Amino acid sequence: MKKFFIISAILILFSNVGFANEITLDKFFNKFNMRSTLSSMGPQLRYWCGSYPSEFFEIKEKMDNRLVLVRDGDQYWDVTILDNNKVVIYDRITNGTYSTEDEAQLIYMSDKDEWWDDLSVKAGKLTNPETSDCVKQ
Repeated sequence: MKKFFIISAILILFSNVGFANEITLDKFFNKFNMRSTLSSMGPQLRYWCGSYPSEFFEIKEKMDNRLVLVRDGDQYWDVTILDNNKVVIYDRITNGTYSTEDEAQLIYMSDKDEWWDDLSVKAGKLTNPETSDCVKQ
């Protein structure tokens, strides 16, 4: 019986959504649900449909573990992939004073095939869900 519980615990650990995948720059750009985190995009996400950086940003630079994204020429996300599915997002708007740096633990949500900030995973819902009256870009 003890062996059964140990094997069950190991299977649960290895099937945990957080370890099912490893975040990459491409996965971040195409599969990170921006609605799962707090950022300068919050007000825009209340208006626009879409959830992924690829729907809002263009890639300005792509290096080994770093991605610089730009939107409308003045809004930047400078993303660095760390170990264990953590990322640092430096979020700044150059025509204003908005500038933040946040380290986030990303969790792969296999049922949705996307990555969420653990902030939303712990809450069991997106921080900024898409509304039914959102506007498509």
